Amino acid sequence: MIPGCTHAIDLELDDHSIDLSQATNIYVTIAQGSVSVVVSGESVVVTGGYQLTVYLTQEQSLKFSSGSPAKVQVNWIYSQSDARVDRAATEPFEIPVGEQLLRRVLP
Repeated sequence: MIPGCTHAIDLELDDHSIDLSQATNIYVTIAQGSVSVVVSGESVVVTGGYQLTVYLTQEQSLKFSSGSPAKVQVNWIYSQSDARVDRAATEPFEIPVGEQLLRRVLP
């Protein structure tokens, strides 16, 4: 990821038996030090049962510092017929954060 870019980050879960298309909602947290961005709703698209694409805005990706990896964790919930909500998550993993010389939102 390069700060400032409107990235489509493709993620694949290690457990291929998971079917994220059945999830009620998916939350992707990207954190680096004290900075944390949570993306959900239309900004997270399931592209396969265990694959998803996360879309960041310029503002969101500019929050991250160049040259230091960010951690990513995916949480999702399933609504059950008895009104119970089940929640699952991945272990956090790292993604690289590249360099950006023009650190501002572009029109």
